[in-house]
Amino acid sequence: LIALADESTSAEWIVYRGIVTAGSGGMVSSLLPAIQASHDGSGAAASTALFAFTWSFGAIWGITIPVAVFNNQFSKLLYRSSNPAVRALLANGQAYEHADRAFIDRFWGVVRQEIVGVYTDASRMVRIVGAAICGVGFLVVFVEKAQKGIKLRVELKSEYGMKEQKKTNSEDAGVEAGFRFLMLYGSLL
Repeated sequence: LIALADESTSAEWIVYRGIVTAGSGGMVSSLLPAIQASHDGSGAAASTALFAFTWSFGAIWGITIPVAVFNNQFSKLLYRSSNPAVRALLANGQAYEHADRAFIDRFWGVVRQEIVGVYTDASRMVRIVGAAICGVGFLVVFVEKAQKGIKLRVELKSEYGMKEQKKTNSEDAGVEAGFRFLMLYGSLL
């Protein structure tokens, strides 16, 4: 992803986003069972609630950190723009709200190239910081592996769930009578 540049095609970034999306979807769906594997069934509701809270917290930080890095880097690189009106328009954290094709297409020539260059380099820094955070997470896995392994349960002992009821003879008779009625009614049609 660090290789994306202003001349990158739409197909390139769409493929990269697809890979990230598939990876995120796989992680979210497999984390909760892994968390619950080391606990007995009595804490399933609490661990699910904690997981939902942590996931929401992570989603918020997954937006906040990239935006903060982008705005900080953009402010540092804004000196590259030779147009003072453009600098004023994009200063003070406003670059993120103007990061679309319609805004960029309002400019031409050198000014456009300068704006695209600043956006490209600020976005590159966001990807570098994201890769560093992922690298830390990758290394933490080895620390966790060094700890005792998690043994998965093979049966669930819980007070929750469906309870099996025994059928009585009167229930069987009622089902049989209903079936006979449907067969009779169907043959009359």
